[in-house]
Amino acid sequence: MTKMREPDAKPASEEPSEEEQDKKEAIHACMRDLIRAVHAQDPAGAAEAFMNAQEVLDSMPHVEGPHESGSFKDQNVKAAMQQENE
Repeated sequence: MTKMREPDAKPASEEPSEEEQDKKEAIHACMRDLIRAVHAQDPAGAAEAFMNAQEVLDSMPHVEGPHESGSFKDQNVKAAMQQENE
C-alpha cells in the first residue's frame, strides 16, 4: 500500500483572507450579471451590474491618486501652460 504525499502548505501571506475571498466572489457575481445582461441586450441590467461592481470595487482597499478637477477648458489651459514651460 502507498500513501499519497500531502500538498505543501502555502505561506499565510499568499493565502487570501476570508474577506478578500468574499469580495472576489462578489465581483465575479457582478461580472456574471453583466455578461448575462449584455447577451440579453439589456442596457438597464448591464448598468445595474456595472454599478454593483463599482460599489464592490470601491469597498476594497485601495490608494487614492490625484484626481483631475475643473472643467474640460480648465484642463486644456493647464496642459497648454505645462507645454509652454517645457
